[in-house]
Amino acid sequence: MNIFGSVAHFFTRIQRFKAFRMFQFLGGFVTHRLMVTIQENAEMQNLLTSDKLMYGCLDTWLIHKLTKGAVHVTEPSNSSTTGLYDPYMMNWGHMLLRIISFPVSLLPKLTFSAGVPLATCHNEIFGFPLKIGSMAGDQQAALFGSGGWHKGDVNICIGTGAFLDLNTGQHPIASLNGLYPVLAWRFPHHYNFAAEGSSFETGSLVKWAQSIGLFDDIAQLPNITSKVSRTDLCFVPAFSGLQTPINDTTACCAFLGLRPNTTKEHMLIALLDSIAFRIYQIWNTLTDEIDFEVNNVIK
Repeated sequence: MNIFGSVAHFFTRIQRFKAFRMFQFLGGFVTHRLMVTIQENAEMQNLLTSDKLMYGCLDTWLIHKLTKGAVHVTEPSNSSTTGLYDPYMMNWGHMLLRIISFPVSLLPKLTFSAGVPLATCHNEIFGFPLKIGSMAGDQQAALFGSGGWHKGDVNICIGTGAFLDLNTGQHPIASLNGLYPVLAWRFPHHYNFAAEGSSFETGSLVKWAQSIGLFDDIAQLPNITSKVSRTDLCFVPAFSGLQTPINDTTACCAFLGLRPNTTKEHMLIALLDSIAFRIYQIWNTLTDEIDFEVNNVIK
């Protein structure tokens, strides 16, 4: 598919083919793991054959539970991050699905993020038929919730990982450096795309540092970082490889510059600095690849 995308983009210069050129299944995508699970699990194969197996995102599961199994849907901010969604067509990527032989019967119906009734809760849940009017997922929900409604607005989410999402307006952005095009939200008469850069190691790094004894309590961090001088020690935050813009799934963590006088406080500061460096690296990738003005106020 990457070869096809390269050739097609060379001759047509269509952005959709440029995205095909760089597409790869990331570790966070459940798609390939699901297909392997189906192949290796006889019960799932039987459920698939009998049309009783379903696939979906977190919003799919929540609505399925709230409606007692009556509704099987998902909306674009969730579906566009699965690796199965074609943001250029704003639909499931049927060309890709055919290539990888994904069973399309599993897929939920695509709906809007808001603007129309999405489902109605079963009476037993709340005692009356409560209507569900909107759904949004993860970073795109944060972008919308923080007021990043306009082209050029940027939001950063820092949790287990760090994610920078740039509102790109009415058009998805095809990147050669790991910015992932997603549909931020879709209403009946309006939609916005976003370009997302990611680093999978942020909060998980801090938790790991605590687990190996670099600090005891999170409340100690401001005191440690303000009183201990920095050295030339560096840390590579790559427990899950390096994402935007390096895109190396084989990269590993490493401390570089260890000396006999290196202390655990020095190691901790290098680890914390690496989080800031990775976010700045993603920010530079965003500003370098985008050909319109980016809001310098990160929400």
